Amino acid sequence: MTSDHITSDHTTSDQLWQVCARLEIADGLARYCRAMDRMDDELAIGVWHPDGTATYEPNLFSGSAGDFVRFVRGVHEGFRATTHRMANTIIRVRGHHAVSEAYGHVLLTRSADDGTAVLRHAYGRYLDRWSFRDDRWAIDHRVYVRDIGYEHRTTVLDSTVRRDRSDPSYEILGDITSPWA
Repeated sequence: MTSDHITSDHTTSDQLWQVCARLEIADGLARYCRAMDRMDDELAIGVWHPDGTATYEPNLFSGSAGDFVRFVRGVHEGFRATTHRMANTIIRVRGHHAVSEAYGHVLLTRSADDGTAVLRHAYGRYLDRWSFRDDRWAIDHRVYVRDIGYEHRTTVLDSTVRRDRSDPSYEILGDITSPWA
């Protein structure tokens, strides 16, 4: 019988590899969210390996990670603000390969002609295949499955959103292209 839980049969180095891999992958998921919300294309592309690919359902996008980042940048430019969040993340590591499932909520805000705000919510799952190559964990292929989505109008409070590297988080965190930076 096999188990995903660490047992006394695992060596300390195996356990450490598992923990480090999971932390690096979780960090990669967080960097993806930050990159999307700050429209930081370089950070976003860096979450994938150079030959990485993405498929976003239903029929939103299928192609290279670089093409995806350029595609989604065009979509996000039409919105006043975006917020990406991931939760309920499961990560399984097998040597230099891993898979993850993370539940996501994306909120996109745009102004309507009548002065109200249109809020678009998308809930779905990020199903990623990762590998450790060139001394880093990155995505080989992502499948995004949208579970539900809807829009509604409302009044939005004023915000100080900055969708670029002038955001205060860049001053505090600096270069976050690597979890060990």
